[in-house]
Amino acid sequence: MSQTIEVESIARLDVRPGESLIVTVPNDFDAADADHVHRALRERLPAGVNVVIVQAGITFQVVAQEAPA
Repeated sequence: MSQTIEVESIARLDVRPGESLIVTVPNDFDAADADHVHRALRERLPAGVNVVIVQAGITFQVVAQEAPA
C-alpha cells in the first residue's frame, strides 16, 4: 500500500471472539488495498472475530427493537 492511515481514536485495543472489528478506510482505498488489510487482520485476530472494512463517509448504526410486553 502506498498510503498511510491516520487513526483518530481507538476506544479499546482488544477484540474478542464473537465481536466485529470495524475498519474505516479513506474513500480512495481500492478493493485490492481493502482486501490486503482484511487478510492481514484475519491472520492476526482470534478465530471468531469478524472484520468489516468500510470506506469513510459510510455510517452504520444498530437500533435494537424491544420485544412486545
